[in-house]
Amino acid sequence: MLLDVYGKVAECHGDRTLVPFRYQGQYEDGETGLYYNRFRYYSPDMGMYISSDPIGLAGNNPTLYGYVLDVNTWLDILGLEKCANVEDGVLKIKRKFSKGSKESDELEDFVSRWNKQIPPDGLTRQPVSRELRKKASDAANKYRIDNPELFKSGQVAGHIPDVGWGGNPQGPFVPISSSVNSYLGGATQAVPVGTTYTSVIIID
Repeated sequence: MLLDVYGKVAECHGDRTLVPFRYQGQYEDGETGLYYNRFRYYSPDMGMYISSDPIGLAGNNPTLYGYVLDVNTWLDILGLEKCANVEDGVLKIKRKFSKGSKESDELEDFVSRWNKQIPPDGLTRQPVSRELRKKASDAANKYRIDNPELFKSGQVAGHIPDVGWGGNPQGPFVPISSSVNSYLGGATQAVPVGTTYTSVIIID
């Protein structure tokens, strides 16, 4: 199978349905012809995503629908272009939400609490096995059940920090909107496993 520069199948010998993986690990949806990235769909016909970047303009791509800036050297397997990175031990997370919004305030509060949980030698981005994710999920559900008064507005129990960022599956927890919690958890995919950081900041 030969793919063009945008990941579309240019030549195929044999049954293409046997290999659903396309450009940079994308998964082809045979019915729609779109490629699934986990956070959004990519169109190989147009060479771009069909939904906007989940981190908005913070991705430094003004089109909001564009693939990575250089398809020859950059990867954006999960559609999370530049949402988080570690430089000199500082974990930098892009501000996805508009300043002053409820979600942005939640993100700032969460990061403040997160920094208080980081030991002097830092935390390390870790792989999250099915067992570890279940343990963390069970602990979060128990916290919600034990503290119903904290979750009257439909929030979820957010780990401080997410286990993927090196957090303890047993907590601590904070009530947080699902959109902020999902963003923080998903952003782990932008940072390699084994990366250690000693502080977290939000960048605009």
